[in-house]
Amino acid sequence: MAAVGALGVWCVVVAFIARACVPRSLDLRVYRDAARLAVHGGAVYTATFTPQHFPFTYPPFALIVFAPLVLLAEHPAIWAFDAIGAVALVVALTVTARHVLHWPRTKSLVLAALLAGLACLALEPLRSTLLDGQVNPVLVAAVVVDLLVVPPSRRGILVGLAAAVKLTPLVFVGYLVLAGERRAAARAAATFAGATLVAWLVAPADSRTFWLHQAFSPGRRGASRTAFNQSWWGLVGRLPPADGWVRTAVWLALCAATVAVAAVVTRRCLRDRHHLDAIIAVAVAGLLVSPISWTHHWCWLALAPIALVAPRPRPGPTVAATALALVVAVAAPYGWHLTGPGSVVAGFSLTLAGALMLAVMALDGWRLDRRVAALEPLEEATATGARVPAR
Repeated sequence: MAAVGALGVWCVVVAFIARACVPRSLDLRVYRDAARLAVHGGAVYTATFTPQHFPFTYPPFALIVFAPLVLLAEHPAIWAFDAIGAVALVVALTVTARHVLHWPRTKSLVLAALLAGLACLALEPLRSTLLDGQVNPVLVAAVVVDLLVVPPSRRGILVGLAAAVKLTPLVFVGYLVLAGERRAAARAAATFAGATLVAWLVAPADSRTFWLHQAFSPGRRGASRTAFNQSWWGLVGRLPPADGWVRTAVWLALCAATVAVAAVVTRRCLRDRHHLDAIIAVAVAGLLVSPISWTHHWCWLALAPIALVAPRPRPGPTVAATALALVVAVAAPYGWHLTGPGSVVAGFSLTLAGALMLAVMALDGWRLDRRVAALEPLEEATATGARVPAR
C-alpha cells in the first residue's frame, strides 16, 4: 500500500514539474548559461544571466560540474536535472531511514520515496528547490551518504566535493571534527582544496575573480534583506538600525551563540550515537550563520520526519520544536508579505523556528544529563549495597 501511495505522490510531483518547474527553473537556467559562457572562455563572474539578470554565485568548480547541462536542450536538461535531484532526495532519505529505523533496504526505500514525494509537495523549501532548479538535494545526499554510509577510512571526500560546488556544506567539516574524525575532516578539506585547485587551473581568471573579490560578498547574491533570506544576516538587516557596525556586531553575536549551542548539541548527539540529529543540528546552524540562506537551502528539513519517528525516547519539547519547524516550512508565512509589528517574526519564522529547535535540543540535553548525574550516586550505592544518605 505504501508503494502505491508513493507512486501516486510522485505522479503528482511529475505533474507539478511539468506545469510549474519546466517553465521556470531560473537557477538551472543560470547554471546552464554560466557553464556555456565558461566553455567559450567568457568571464562568468562579471556577467549576468536570464532576462532577470541573475549572477552566477557558486565556486568555479561548479562550472565544471554543470558543464554537461550544456549538451542538452533546455527542457530535457530541466527534466534530467530534476530527476537527478529527486533520486538524490530519495537516496538521502533511504540512507537515513536505514540508519535510524534499521529497516530492510526495500522497506526503507518505499518509505523514503513516499516521504520524498510528500516533501516535494508540502515543504516550501523543497517546492522552491524544484521550481528554481536547485542543486540542494544532490548536496544533501552527498553529505548524508558520506557521514552515514562511507567507511571512516574514506569519509570526507563527498563532503569536500559538495563544498567545492556550493560553500555551505563546509560546515560539516566541523561535524567531523566534533565526531573525533580528524582524518576525515582533513580529507574533506583536502578534497575541497583539490577541487578548487582543479577549477583554478581550468579557469584561472574566473577563479581569481570569485575567490579574491566575490566569495564573501553577500550583496553579490541578491537582496540579502528580504524574507527569502532565512538567516541571521537577513533578519538583522530588517531590524533598526540595519546598517553599519551595529548590524555586524549583532550578527556576529548571534552567530557565535548559534555555533556554541550547535556544538554542544552535536557533541551530545554524537556521544549518544544519534547521528541524524547531529546532522540536522549542524545543517540548521550552518543555515543560520550563513549570510545567505534562501528558503530552498532549508531542504535539510526533509530529514526531520525520520528523526521524529526514530525508535527511541525523545523529549517532548524537542519533538514539539522540530514539528514546529516542519509546520513553518509547510505554511511558509515568510512568503505572505505581511506588514505591521509582527511582520518580522512571521517573515523570518523559519530562521526563528530553526534557532528555537537548536535551543530546545540543547536545553533538553542539559536536563537529561542532570537527571542522569543525579541518579548515578543512587545506582552506585545500590550496586555496592551502601546506604544512600537522606536529603
